[in-house]
Amino acid sequence: MTTVFKNGHVYTMNREMPYVSAVAVEDDKIVYVGNDEGAKAYEAGAKVVDLAGKMLIPGLIDAHCHPLMSAFVTSGILCDAEMTHDEVLKTIRAYVEAHPDNETYFGQGYPEWVFDERGPRKEELDAICPDKPLYLMSNGVHEGWCNSKTFELRNITKDTPDPIPGFSYFHRNENGEPTGHLVEAAAQLFVMEGIRWFETEQVAGVYQDIFRQYSALGVTSFGDCGTFGAFEEKAISHIAGFEERGELKQRICGCVMVEDTESVKTALDRLRDKHGKYHSDLFNVNTLKIVNDGTVESCSCAMYAPYPDGSVVEPMIQGEALYSKCREAAAEGYNLHIHAIGDKAIHETLMAAKAVREAGYFDTRIINAHTHITAPEDIPLFAKYNVLANTSSIWHYDAPENRDILGDAQYDHQFELQSILSHGARMTLGSDFPADEMGKEPLKGIQMGVTRQIYNDPEAPILESAAERLTVEQCLEAYTINAAYGMHWDDKIGSIEVGKYADLVVLEKDLNEVPVHSIMNTKVLLTMMGGKPTYVNEAFGQVF
Repeated sequence: MTTVFKNGHVYTMNREMPYVSAVAVEDDKIVYVGNDEGAKAYEAGAKVVDLAGKMLIPGLIDAHCHPLMSAFVTSGILCDAEMTHDEVLKTIRAYVEAHPDNETYFGQGYPEWVFDERGPRKEELDAICPDKPLYLMSNGVHEGWCNSKTFELRNITKDTPDPIPGFSYFHRNENGEPTGHLVEAAAQLFVMEGIRWFETEQVAGVYQDIFRQYSALGVTSFGDCGTFGAFEEKAISHIAGFEERGELKQRICGCVMVEDTESVKTALDRLRDKHGKYHSDLFNVNTLKIVNDGTVESCSCAMYAPYPDGSVVEPMIQGEALYSKCREAAAEGYNLHIHAIGDKAIHETLMAAKAVREAGYFDTRIINAHTHITAPEDIPLFAKYNVLANTSSIWHYDAPENRDILGDAQYDHQFELQSILSHGARMTLGSDFPADEMGKEPLKGIQMGVTRQIYNDPEAPILESAAERLTVEQCLEAYTINAAYGMHWDDKIGSIEVGKYADLVVLEKDLNEVPVHSIMNTKVLLTMMGGKPTYVNEAFGQVF
């Protein structure tokens, strides 16, 4: 089948031919890019779509999200970032009462900031569910909350050592007893092991919902950034099954995730195994993901300066232990994706990149995930060592509660992506779904990256420095060609060029002509992956 798009505002993301008016698609590939006159040669027998000035862009790529994990953690109790403390408890209670036959209860999404400095307490969950294990991951996924029954089944007491002292631990009371609040992945995994939290059929249905939701947002590919080892195998087998049945609506670049010091030891063996099995143009597990620090909100990101309470958090892996693992992965052709939010953790990513480049591995894609606080002297090193600066621009807004954690000096130097780009580096954007308290919509991400304001208030304070605001073009590149480059798929997707897959999106308006505070309201009219529509908005008036 041939489809011809004409009379459009086509942004190709190919700098040699950035703007055209027409594109022709044959089967799953792009066969023509140019003007309307040239497209006439492809119109005979084709479906011809008159865009009438609408915007056509490459399929959007969420460069950092967790869809494989999300289907598990969002298949039970769902809270959200706007809930109060009482609303969180009410939501948990309602779910437990509505599912009396469940053997276990799992949830996600409670906002970390509705609790005091002690964090959530097990007693609140015990009052709701005293006799079955109950566990929730926070909105940011870097914290957890469980009841006493969960501790009992896992035999966790005051004598149980913290998995990674100072980084991943059980919050304790004055007597050393675990309170029910857990910080970072190693502690959470320790609690989750050996308990059956998920129903397979329910998870499969959630996957289908995630695929449909992303298609409606114009997303044709994910950079899946890992799932906890406790359900990694099940998650990957689900995706393999969807691919085999032809049910994937997005291409997925997958990874094997290192979330604690033990998983480092087996990471490359797991990656070799997974890449050997899954390496198609739809599902390719080709990346080593290292979670090397935490978050600002959890006071677990690795910073040079101590936190207000005097504590200091170190990167989970640093120095030669990190550099050698990265060189080893690069030597085997794998990409690197390192979660580093604090300035000290980001420095370690850059030094690992230096080691990889000096070892001669120049084609390895290296991504620093989130890029929240960067030391000034490290900003030029992203370009020098070809490290892609990944961020979630839905987080680029004034959040005064973080000032108490970061202090005034650091607070005004968050997400300095424009400075990083000014040296010639690349940027990618992603939602970090399900840790996406503002939503996973790419157009919302573009709006907030451009304004550095909360999305629902044009008069809201701008996150300083205002000079770090991004442009629409930079954001579009981040969601398309740069993301494809980071996934090592830039020869296949990410731009509208002859020979590439026809992963395309039609928007109702040209984003460069839309007021910046209205970008997120622009309708996605059509999403096409591999030449096949995966979403058609009824407002488009086209039948496929």
